Amino acid sequence: ENSNDGSKNALDLAEFRRLGLGEEVLEGLRAMGIKDPSVIQRIAIPPALKGEDLAYSAATGSGKTLAYLLPIMQQLKWQEAEEGYARQSCRPRALILVPTRELVTQVVEVTKALSHVVKLSSCGLHGGDDFGVQRRRLGGMVDIVVASPGRLLQHYEKGHVFFSQVTNVVVDEMDTMLKDGFGPDLKRLMV
Repeated sequence: ENSNDGSKNALDLAEFRRLGLGEEVLEGLRAMGIKDPSVIQRIAIPPALKGEDLAYSAATGSGKTLAYLLPIMQQLKWQEAEEGYARQSCRPRALILVPTRELVTQVVEVTKALSHVVKLSSCGLHGGDDFGVQRRRLGGMVDIVVASPGRLLQHYEKGHVFFSQVTNVVVDEMDTMLKDGFGPDLKRLMV
């Protein structure tokens, strides 16, 4: 392996670095083979890193999952670097709410691919999956929970998950959520 490969990788990720992402997150992107941000990622990542509330619409395949996932992961790593920070069981730090089990699975796959390198934990919750297995996952140190609102509410109501440490909430496909009747569940989760 020649020395130019390292500098080429650094250059490949230079635009992500300029958006404000740190080395651990950049290493996760490198491991996934992603080199350049998409348009939605260029637009969404900087304000998300500042903690701004965002609402955006993007086509399937535009990179919107990484547009919200990358800043969340970066903020969680910053949080871990703070003096006195301690993870707590049953208390995720980020919630990503999605309307279908298929989307839970897709988002969890991307999350886990990055999390492996970035060293964050995640799990998915949706109907049709074993409730007991999900409860055991929530009982550990889970940083990011990707869930359908109904299943997350079931775990919350049974005392399997607490939201006191949540610093980031994403509602993916909000239009679908509202059209498919998730409005009341979302309202109960956001109170």
